This record gives sequence, C-alpha cells and structure tokens, in this order.
Amino acid sequence: MKLQRTTVTTTTPQVVTTIETVTGKVWQPTPLRHTHSGNGQNQMFKIPEGQKFTVNGQETDAWGLKDGMKVTATKITTAVATSVTQKTQVTGTMPPDAPVLIAAGEPHTSVGFFSNDS
Repeated sequence: MKLQRTTVTTTTPQVVTTIETVTGKVWQPTPLRHTHSGNGQNQMFKIPEGQKFTVNGQETDAWGLKDGMKVTATKITTAVATSVTQKTQVTGTMPPDAPVLIAAGEPHTSVGFFSNDS
C-alpha cells in the first residue's frame, strides 16, 4: 500500500485593535508628545498630527495643552497577530495484486472475532 499525505498550512495576519480610555493630568506638555499622570503612573504619549482634545468643553490641539490640565483621551493601539491553520489529507493506493474484499448484506452490530482456521 502506498500512502501520501498532503498538509496545507495557511498563515493569515490579523490586526488586533485595542481601545481604552485614559484619564489624567497633563504634565510637561510638548507639541509632539505629553506626559500625564493617571492611575498613579506617569505615561508618555505621542500625539498624532491634527489630534484634537476637549478640555472643559473647549476643543484644543496639542499646542493648547497646559501643565496641570485634566484630560480624558481615547488610546488606540494596534498589533499584528498571526493565525495559523493546517489541513491534512491522506490518500493511498493498493498494489494491483492485492485482494479486494467486498462486503455484502447488512452491517453487523455485534462484535466478534473470526478465524480462517478450518
């Protein structure tokens, strides 16, 4: 008997986006980044160009952030994850001189052992 196994592996990149709300106080703002303290930790964020903030009901950009302002912002992070799947298929062939057994009738539901000893 000859068997052949074919395995197809598929790798699919997926973008995972996490959205979280960050609240804190502006500390040492600069136009391209600012550090804020929130939840007892100091964190530095890069501010994308054109980003707008709402502070006390007023809209401002990064240049309008002042030391001590309380802000709430949405932090969006993306990461690439990879999903891997595999599908395996096995095929085979019998030798040309191998006997072929053909079942006739209804399948038996009982279990037993048979012997060719006569």
